[in-house]
Amino acid sequence: MTTERIERLEALSETILLALDQLRQRQEVFQQQLQQQQEGMAGAIETLIQTVDEVSRETAIDRAEMKEFRATTGAALERIDRVMDYLIRRDGERGTSSNG
Repeated sequence: MTTERIERLEALSETILLALDQLRQRQEVFQQQLQQQQEGMAGAIETLIQTVDEVSRETAIDRAEMKEFRATTGAALERIDRVMDYLIRRDGERGTSSNG
């Protein structure tokens, strides 16, 4: 082998080593970016889970309040219905006693 050929091989080896070093650096940057994205996504998922839990709790509270509202409204309507029946019967009895 000639000296010139050896120098070209050394230069080519140096170029390959530089390219490999640049590739390694880019891979490290990529890995860091990927890790940051994963951490960001994990944080977003955690926030989403907390929000879903909160909405679930609020929904359960709303359901309980709605159930109580229905029960009290139903009871109030039953009382109103009884009062209306009483008033109608009373007015009917008055009407028959004043006609007689």
